[in-house]
Amino acid sequence: MMRVRTFDDPHAFAAYVTPLLLEREAENCVTLGVLSRATMEPPPAPDRHGQPGLMCAVEDDRGRPLAVATMNRPFVLLLTGAEPPVARALADFLVQSKVDLPGVQAPSATAAAFAEAWAARTSAVLKPDMGLGLYETRSVLPPRPAPGALRAAVGADAELNLLARWGDAFIAEAGTEPGDMRQHMRTAVNEQRLCVWCDPAPARPVSMVLWTGLTPGGVRIGMVYTPPEFRGRGYASNAVAALTRRLLDSGRRFCFLFTDLANPTSNKIYQAVGYRHVCDFRKILFRPADEPTRADKGP
Repeated sequence: MMRVRTFDDPHAFAAYVTPLLLEREAENCVTLGVLSRATMEPPPAPDRHGQPGLMCAVEDDRGRPLAVATMNRPFVLLLTGAEPPVARALADFLVQSKVDLPGVQAPSATAAAFAEAWAARTSAVLKPDMGLGLYETRSVLPPRPAPGALRAAVGADAELNLLARWGDAFIAEAGTEPGDMRQHMRTAVNEQRLCVWCDPAPARPVSMVLWTGLTPGGVRIGMVYTPPEFRGRGYASNAVAALTRRLLDSGRRFCFLFTDLANPTSNKIYQAVGYRHVCDFRKILFRPADEPTRADKGP
């Protein structure tokens, strides 16, 4: 017998689910990062329909968590790996609770099981959005050298504007949720999480990378972006390798990152600097059955 337990207090939620999440720290790095932030920041405001975020767990008849789900709107439901019956039990509960979901992101088999159950119960149309590869490393392999060095990004207007444009371009290429990129970059700079690789001739940033999502033993690297005119010169490989080395030297036991499975170049360069594949994730969007498609709407 399974039931779904919901939480309003992020501290109580984190205390309940963290032992389960740490059994697969790499696989659950995003959820652990979300919980780390949630316990330090005010809860997100309800969306325009008045619906708040979500913190819940599917538990067995002894009260032990089997799977963990979180959602901060407008982002999709983030679900940990779970057996199909567990994923279906969560879908049942969320449908009965009249929760509006834009989609789900989870390890591939779990995402498929949950999405199929959701579609069967709501008649939603499923839109597979992105396949993600999760990688982990505990050491760095030196990449082919590239001119320049990694430095912390600064908050000067010219650089902040440049990084915001790069952030928007990264979002457009990755197809992820847009946001206030200038504020996002300013926050990352202020928290000293954002770095740029600078080519000395002429002296200019040519690639960027940041860290986010602290877990008890690790940290996630993300938003690796090099403008098209600077690609193919090894800047991104060297930036990722340099930041990874810094984080490991600072006491982190491992680093994680996600890749777009449709982009063979990124999957190759991260493996070349020491990252090893952990598992694949899938992001699936839900569209109401009566929502017009692009073809229905016309040009």
